[in-house]
Amino acid sequence: MKKIILIVLICVFIGSGLMLAGTLLEYKQGQDLYEAAAEQVIRPEKPEAEEEPDGPAAPVPPAINFELLSSISPDSVGWIWIPDSEISYPLVQGRDNQFYLTRTYDGGHNKLGSIFLDYRIPGDFSGRNTIIYGHNMKSDAMFGTLEKFRDQTFTDARPQFYILREEGVYRYQIFSAYVTDALSDTYTYQFGNDAAYGKYLEKITNLSDITPPQSDITPPKGPDIGTPIVTLSTCTSTGRQLDRFVVHGFLISE
Repeated sequence: MKKIILIVLICVFIGSGLMLAGTLLEYKQGQDLYEAAAEQVIRPEKPEAEEEPDGPAAPVPPAINFELLSSISPDSVGWIWIPDSEISYPLVQGRDNQFYLTRTYDGGHNKLGSIFLDYRIPGDFSGRNTIIYGHNMKSDAMFGTLEKFRDQTFTDARPQFYILREEGVYRYQIFSAYVTDALSDTYTYQFGNDAAYGKYLEKITNLSDITPPQSDITPPKGPDIGTPIVTLSTCTSTGRQLDRFVVHGFLISE
């Protein structure tokens, strides 16, 4: 009996090891795919950095070959890029919020998933609150570094993020970051009127763990009711299943 138990335990140990190795290999294949995507669709040429009126040169977003990106991924709606970070990925939008949780931007099966827009929201970023999801990977892939925006110093050094589309470059000023519940009002994307949207903006600004990064953008503390926002959302390291970490940015140029 002891020998049987020992054999069973060894089999379980070997099986668990094989499963773990398979998962890690799958993640590695996913990361390789996205690195290849960047090499494929990011054009090598870059425009000269533009000088800010009273400061250093502004970051230069990567030049995306959107025709090629669309041929690889018909569901692509753009590219997200945060300067001086690991976040530089194609953006996709499916028919639901489940498909791209376990599929890469080209539709292949992989637990790494994709960075994707909520399917209920206009894919042209015309909505008042465009919500974007991505996995929080320990390897820092996808939105694995998003939680770093809880740190004021980190956010001050990266006060803006970019959505690149064929129509142009959309630049967003970060004004709020915090942990919330997956079922909270944070994920509201439709508003009955300006007053409702204004109350929402006030609420998510007050929830923030950071103060808005120093900027010459007006208003400095957040958007007004005429300004659309983008919400970046991922799981957290808190260990609670429904906890999410979100970063809000308001449109400052396009």
